[in-house]
Amino acid sequence: MRAVRTRPGTLTNVTRDAPRRHVGWVVTADAACLLVFVALGRTSHSLNGGPGWFFAVLWPFAVGWFAVAALTRLYTADSRLWWRAAATSLGGVTLALVLRATFTSRATPVTFGIVALVFLSLA
Repeated sequence: MRAVRTRPGTLTNVTRDAPRRHVGWVVTADAACLLVFVALGRTSHSLNGGPGWFFAVLWPFAVGWFAVAALTRLYTADSRLWWRAAATSLGGVTLALVLRATFTSRATPVTFGIVALVFLSLA
């Protein structure tokens, strides 16, 4: 980490790049939230579909979330974090629902979309 001059004659170890050191943990935490969302849905609906079912529900959300996170630069930009997080939540869940309906032939009721958006926005 390089030192930055904040006022004449002083140095500090804080840089604009400092938050990027923890990107791996943040990405892992977001992936864990997606896993928890699918696991809780499975439990609350008493579903027993095995790993295949779990992956079929998970992949649209993982692809949707991380694709939109890349577009909004959620993990790489330092400015307007709340805007980027909100855009990622809304766009990621929307893309996930489109992927789910298109490629898995699973129903995507509006209530499911609302629950997914609320859970993933708060998680």
